[in-house]
Amino acid sequence: MQTKKVLIVSESHLIKTFVSPTLSRLKNEHNVLFDCFIISPISNEDRLAHKRTFNHVISNEYINGPLTKIRKIGILFSFFNLWKISRNLPKYDIVHIHYHHWYIALISKILRRKCSKLIISFFGSDFNEVSKFHHFFNKRSIGLADTICATNPVFLSKIFNFYYLDAKRKASSVLFPLMSSFSEFEDFLKNNDSIMAKNALNLDKKIITCGYNGARIVQHQSIWKSIVESKIKKEEYKVIFPMTYGTGKAESINNLKQSVAGNNFDVSIIEDYLEINDLRRLRLSTDIFIHIQTRDQFSASMLEHLAAGSVSIIGKWLPYDLLREKGVYAVWINSPDELTEALNNVISNFQVHKDRTSVNRRIILDLVDWNNIKKDWVKVYSLN
Repeated sequence: MQTKKVLIVSESHLIKTFVSPTLSRLKNEHNVLFDCFIISPISNEDRLAHKRTFNHVISNEYINGPLTKIRKIGILFSFFNLWKISRNLPKYDIVHIHYHHWYIALISKILRRKCSKLIISFFGSDFNEVSKFHHFFNKRSIGLADTICATNPVFLSKIFNFYYLDAKRKASSVLFPLMSSFSEFEDFLKNNDSIMAKNALNLDKKIITCGYNGARIVQHQSIWKSIVESKIKKEEYKVIFPMTYGTGKAESINNLKQSVAGNNFDVSIIEDYLEINDLRRLRLSTDIFIHIQTRDQFSASMLEHLAAGSVSIIGKWLPYDLLREKGVYAVWINSPDELTEALNNVISNFQVHKDRTSVNRRIILDLVDWNNIKKDWVKVYSLN
């Protein structure tokens, strides 16, 4: 069978986090070679890291001079360089765009001519958090693509409905990325329990973890309001807000600090990244996990809390139909206004809820298992 050649078009950090682990496994198991076209400049360290997975690493290294430091001129140089690089690309069997920035539409016609099959994977914020202007450019690229992908079927249906796409004429697929950290997390769960994790973190109370980042969409203030209004016995619980990253992080942290000031709850706001094993210990230490973001995909953080056995209170508006279909147990609420009542219910009947979470670990670990994930990737890339 002839070697299939695939070009990945995306940002460096997205490729490292969400794409490379999957492609590395595919490359080891199938006759396929991957190149990557990174749409912005990258460091030498990143280039070396990408070369472990990709045959050729192409990046948008436009001239860095006095003129390009002027923002608008720098953007024009960047766009021109993307266009120039695209025109000089060789032919590929597949070009796969991961995360559709609006300006990729400026080169999507060229990319279409460079391949037999054009695929676009939407990640979430490239659809949910964009203007009409951005949607216009999304639609332009979608019109050229053979296949549209997303990480879950609910989000995929939303894309097709919004852009009035005909499922008979436009192929689609759910492509779930390999979360390489999960194999290590599974080993961690086998060798540790909640008591061990709490001892290692010097935690001697029940733990309520609120979200997993500092972005505004986490709704920290709504969570805090519900905690204050709930029947939580302050001396028995520690409330933790992990806020190490996310859009609007600094503002969210400042606002939350003002809200919790002077209150006699035991509250910790985590602003700096935790060492990986401490992060795993936090998941395993968490008795109650609150997740009511306005938008989300299948984040590793959320899945780890479910696998670790946290009693999770989750917004039903989030696109987790697949989890419910597979039998994942969580306390699902229809609105942030229901959080106080849900918290009171969980606190009053904690062991009942905790026992019901026992099914989650196996369901989540099966969901992120490579043998289950790879089937869709093999099909989309025609690697059979």
